[in-house]
Amino acid sequence: MISSYFASFLAAIAAVSAHPTNGPGSGTAVPSIGSDFPDPSIIQVGDTWYSFATNSSGVNVGLASTQSVQGSWTRKAGYDALPTLPAWASKTKPDVWAPDVVQIGSGFVLYFAARKASNDKVHCLGTATSSSIEGPYSPSPNIFSCDEARGGSIDASGFYDPNTQKRFVTWKIDQNSQGNGGNCGNGIAPFVSTPILLQEVADDGVTPIGGATQILDRTDADGPLVEAPNLVILNGQYYLFFSSNCFNIAAYDISFAVSNSVYGPYTRRGPLLVTPELGLTAPGGASISKDGGYIVFHAGIGTRTMYAGTVQQQGGTQIQICTSSACQTAS
Repeated sequence: MISSYFASFLAAIAAVSAHPTNGPGSGTAVPSIGSDFPDPSIIQVGDTWYSFATNSSGVNVGLASTQSVQGSWTRKAGYDALPTLPAWASKTKPDVWAPDVVQIGSGFVLYFAARKASNDKVHCLGTATSSSIEGPYSPSPNIFSCDEARGGSIDASGFYDPNTQKRFVTWKIDQNSQGNGGNCGNGIAPFVSTPILLQEVADDGVTPIGGATQILDRTDADGPLVEAPNLVILNGQYYLFFSSNCFNIAAYDISFAVSNSVYGPYTRRGPLLVTPELGLTAPGGASISKDGGYIVFHAGIGTRTMYAGTVQQQGGTQIQICTSSACQTAS
């Protein structure tokens, strides 16, 4: 057991060391939500900002809101935005992960991942709708994507492309769940791929159009995986934010890749944020606001608290994020 932990520690240090050096950071980030609020998403409706999070504190999908992204966030304690799960989801241990909400007309679509009842070793993607941003959301009976043969699908994120006037969903194939062990199931060779896919959808946000396109995959520098994809347009270019390495080790990070086309190819930049920049450990699970101006993400091992800040594109592909107390730059 000791040797296993020591090997994991060395792997984490090696992965952090393998990253290129970021620009100078300043200050120490302060959490916007000090309790467990993993994989936060971000959406603005009217004058209010909302964030939805991975299952925690006894609810499937947590909810928090604020009038100012860098101000005080209020968590709606005990409230479940997705209290009812579809029949295909496990009832005993659904493990609802990484919810993301988009607004379509006057309604809202929530994307989520949950363990499959008939095979709880894999997560599948589902959708749910509501006429209110806060929900409660009613799930569709249909699975959006599963890819069970490759380990399942997780981390769905919606994206509207004003250039093509098309809607897309991007997500990760969770193939590391079928790996050979080690960190996040894929730290021991031979390693398996963990592709990030892009799927065009109809105006309802849920009906696929054509097949999915792979736009990224793990490399050796990523450790066991890439995950948590999130697309946004900055200065006319497509920025794909994602995390690499394993969420429960210090090497977890926020990275990004850039393309002139929504379909890629994407050129890796960054990473944007790694341990111990801004006093953080294992930052990841980031979401960017639709206008590209704000970011929310979690950090920490065990308890993953939420941080919020601004995003600025500073020429070329250089990105700066600033929380209320600290800034970090990468290119």
